[in-house]
Amino acid sequence: MSCEPWQCAEIAASKKANPIQKPEIAVAMIQKASHPLLIAGSNLTERLMEGRPAIEFVIEFAKASKVPVVATAHMVGEFFKRGYHPAAFMNAMEIGQRVGDPSWLGLGGKGHPDLVIMVGMPYYMQALILSWPQTLCTRPQNHDS
Repeated sequence: MSCEPWQCAEIAASKKANPIQKPEIAVAMIQKASHPLLIAGSNLTERLMEGRPAIEFVIEFAKASKVPVVATAHMVGEFFKRGYHPAAFMNAMEIGQRVGDPSWLGLGGKGHPDLVIMVGMPYYMQALILSWPQTLCTRPQNHDS
């Protein structure tokens, strides 16, 4: 499995992800999370897995794991067509900013997400969204005495 971007001229991020090679590791991360969140992007109906739209796998995953789903763009209608009602829907940039805001208490005020899974988003958009929490985490600390 590779994490090399296929868009060689569009490298918006300075760091690449490391793929999780073993499903057991992903399962453990999801089970350990107190407030996981899945953000479903606009490409889920266009991407196929085993001949089926990826959105169908996301629905199966969400039902089995009980991870709340935030549908972006027009995806809320696609979820409704398939009989699944996501926990929320908003545009990708808005949910990205909320996830990056440490004062946001998550969906329903139950707690800030401690694990965010993003699927079906264009690479350039996902890189931009992920730069917001990275900026917050790498902000220099003021150590005045």
